[in-house]
Amino acid sequence: MSSATKADENVAVDAVAWMFNVVTPVGIIIVNKALMVMYGFSFATTLTGMHFGTTTILTAFLSLMWNPVGFYQIAKLSMIPVSCFLEVVLDKVRCGDNTKGFIAAFIAVWSTAMQQYCVHYLQRKYALGSLNLLGKRVDAYNYSFASVVCTW
Repeated sequence: MSSATKADENVAVDAVAWMFNVVTPVGIIIVNKALMVMYGFSFATTLTGMHFGTTTILTAFLSLMWNPVGFYQIAKLSMIPVSCFLEVVLDKVRCGDNTKGFIAAFIAVWSTAMQQYCVHYLQRKYALGSLNLLGKRVDAYNYSFASVVCTW
């Protein structure tokens, strides 16, 4: 197989994985709303358990098997604007926010991004894979101010 064909195949697999990671959570949200609003199913914990079970079964097909964790998380986070878009277009819902919600979202996004950056930096610095980094002993680490800030 030529390198161009292999590269095209990799792009296709990444595109399918990206779409799967966007469509799946959006689909879950739509199904949950339909079950709860249209059919009166009020067992949110049961739904959560069913989602965990389904996710466990489908783990073999998720893009985490094919992509780095950072890409996987970006793909998962991209479902948020897609679900807002679908609610606006399909349900005519107005996506509003308030100051507290905006501040919480801003902090969540930036702290997650900083954590991802710091982990990636440590992986490059010490030539570690994600599983190697997870296997390091926390009590054996020489903590610095920067390392503490990056973990928060």
